[in-house]
Parts: sequence; C-alpha cells; structure tokens
Amino acid sequence: MHDLPFTYLKMQAVCNATGHSKTKIYDLISRGEFPEGDMISKQSHRWKSTDIADWLEKTSAAAERNRAALQATLRSRASLAAEAKR
Repeated sequence: MHDLPFTYLKMQAVCNATGHSKTKIYDLISRGEFPEGDMISKQSHRWKSTDIADWLEKTSAAAERNRAALQATLRSRASLAAEAKR
C-alpha cells in the first residue's frame, strides 16, 4: 500500500506513469485489466492517482513473479540439457 495523496490524473499523466499509450490503456480497460477511471464531466475522464499507484504495484509484483518462474524454468531446462549431454 502507499501513502500518496489523492488527485485526479488526465490521460497524458496516466500514460506517462504507466509507460502505455492511450490506445493500450483503453484496451486494458476493455479487458478489465486497468482501472476504469471516473467521468468527472460529460467529456472529461480522469483516473485517481491512488488507483494508478495500486495498479502499478500489482502489475510490478505480477511481473516479478512471472520473471522468477521463467528463470526457474530456464535453469531447469539448462540443467536437463547438461545432464543429457553427459
């Protein structure tokens, strides 16, 4: 969890924070993988800074788990290949 102050972020700030394009953000939203944000007026979409921080923490942790699993798999395959050569 974080202790960030709450503020609304515009799309450009969300793109900067996540490293994703506007198109990618909307794609992730459509798949239910990104915070939907709030319509604060008829044509003004904003995201809570706290929601974006939570998403970044969650995806970072998931990426680290995936990286660790991939490394373990690669080490195992390398070990099996080395044993097969003996």
